[in-house]
Amino acid sequence: MHFQMWYPAWDLKTRMESNCSAELHDYMNESLSWCAERNYQCIAGVAVDCLLTALPETWKADMGAASVLLGLLPTTLSIVGSGPFETGLLAQTRPFLALMLAFGSPVMYPIRIFDYPNLADMFRPKKGAISLPQLSRRAGAAMVILQYLIAFLAVGNPIWVSIELGTRTVVSFKP
Repeated sequence: MHFQMWYPAWDLKTRMESNCSAELHDYMNESLSWCAERNYQCIAGVAVDCLLTALPETWKADMGAASVLLGLLPTTLSIVGSGPFETGLLAQTRPFLALMLAFGSPVMYPIRIFDYPNLADMFRPKKGAISLPQLSRRAGAAMVILQYLIAFLAVGNPIWVSIELGTRTVVSFKP
C-alpha cells in the first residue's frame, strides 16, 4: 500500500504514476536490478527520490515546516498539559477521569515533576476571584458526561495521530 494513499489533497498517487511509473513499478515488484540482493531500502529510496524530484518546491517547504511543527508539538503539549500534581489531585476525587487524562497526555514536562505547590495556598480564596454558580443535578451530570467524553477523545487522539503518522509519513533516512 506504500505510495498509494499519500496526502489525498495533493493527489500524489497520480503524480507518482505519471512522473515515476518505472520507479513505482520497480518498487511494487521489488525488481530494481542495480539494488544489491533486492535491498528494500534501496528500491524505496529510488521511488522516494523520484517523487521528491517531481514535487514543486513549495510543497517540499510545506513538508519541512510540518516536520518542525510536529517536532515542537510534544514540548508545547507538555507545557500546556496537566502535571503530575494536578493529575494526582484530581485522582483523589475522580480516579477514572485522572487515569483517562494521564493516558491521553502524549508527553510529560520533566521540569514540573518536582514542582509541588502548597495546597493551602491553592485553595485559599483569592481577592477578585469569580465564584462559579452551583450547578443543578442535571447540569452537573451533563458536565460529568462532557468531561468523560473529552477524556476519551484525549485518549483516542494520540492513538489516531500515531496511526496516521506511522502510515502516511515520508521518512527520508529510512524509507
